[in-house]
Amino acid sequence: MRADLDGGGRKKVLVSPSTGFKGHKIVKKKGGRYRYTYDGLRKRRAFRGNIISSDTRQINLKIVESGNKSLSDIFSSGGGDDAGDGDGAE
Repeated sequence: MRADLDGGGRKKVLVSPSTGFKGHKIVKKKGGRYRYTYDGLRKRRAFRGNIISSDTRQINLKIVESGNKSLSDIFSSGGGDDAGDGDGAE
């Protein structure tokens, strides 16, 4: 997810080194592996927009301050399976 893309779908964007693209390549040279940064390196990458949708698989967050609603109330409307065992039987 990128903050500068609107919507919840995937979009292919040509990016310079920033969020989601480190801007270097691993080069094998002289018996080792090194990170080499090319001048003007840009890459086309697929990113999701800044809106959480049903296609969003993982959300990393840190709770800084508690609010009026609990997290279970906020995320319960997703309808996802919390067990994640994959067999479908309960």
